[in-house]
Amino acid sequence: MRYVLGVDFDGVIHRYRNGDQGAAIYDTPTPGAQEALRHYVEAFDVHIVSARAASSEGQARIKQWLSCYNFPPVPLSDRKPPGELLVLLDDRAWPFRGIFPSVEELLAFRPWWAQK
Repeated sequence: MRYVLGVDFDGVIHRYRNGDQGAAIYDTPTPGAQEALRHYVEAFDVHIVSARAASSEGQARIKQWLSCYNFPPVPLSDRKPPGELLVLLDDRAWPFRGIFPSVEELLAFRPWWAQK
């Protein structure tokens, strides 16, 4: 059985240096993203996850961008992928280790691309 690996699009695959710019997919891939995805598809059933994928227009834009940068073809969804999800690789996730973070800790959180 192969585990499922969910990989977020914006901020993980798409570098996303300027944050949300509406429908525009304006940035280049995060360094190492293509190579990582090529390795991941050998070991996992990889699914790219993005809120953009909620519309057919958003899915088409992501697919075009992925193709332009020679990413391996993988399923695309706006929800966590079904199946035996091992992990979701996301720039806005807080790893829950059995202790709930404080409100202050959550408010101080910044994704990697927004850190100074």
